[in-house]
Amino acid sequence: MQLSSISRVALTGSIASVVSALGLAMLARLEGRDPLQPLNATSHWIHGPAAGRVGRADLSYTAIGYGTHHLSVLFWALPLEMALGNRTNSLARILASSAAVSAFAGAFDYGVIPKALTPGWEHALPKRSVMGAFGVFAVSLALGALATRRILASPERRARDHEPEDGNNGSERGKSEREPPPKERVVFGGQGTA
Repeated sequence: MQLSSISRVALTGSIASVVSALGLAMLARLEGRDPLQPLNATSHWIHGPAAGRVGRADLSYTAIGYGTHHLSVLFWALPLEMALGNRTNSLARILASSAAVSAFAGAFDYGVIPKALTPGWEHALPKRSVMGAFGVFAVSLALGALATRRILASPERRARDHEPEDGNNGSERGKSEREPPPKERVVFGGQGTA
């Protein structure tokens, strides 16, 4: 794996981790729960199911829960970035790939691995919100991948992407790369010459 691949995974995963943590807090609020409960619940691998009932910020619950969440999101950013690669991807491809990874993560987390290693959201949220959390996760991965491509784009690529349609980007380099302007027609006595 090249450094750029590692950078993409780290950046996509880190952005998605923060966005999905905020999304989990919003889901908890919509359910009338404390916003930190889903993250605290992720520490259930140490504290047991009672971690999902803790609503306050606590080093033992919140820091361990967020650290576990962050590492998990980085793990799932890897197959997403492998699917997307280091090429230009359409928004539709990024969204579809993010949704596929999130769906697989949900099936894997709640259907394959031992219950002690699940995200633990079921200890803090009702089933519908746990399902919604994987929707939030898909959107978070997509936002992370989009932001990563924007951040890591080369300066030349960014300049090219923002060049006006007429090709005039105000630089001499841009002028030399465009087609020369059409020759002026000079009209003498009603006849045009080039």
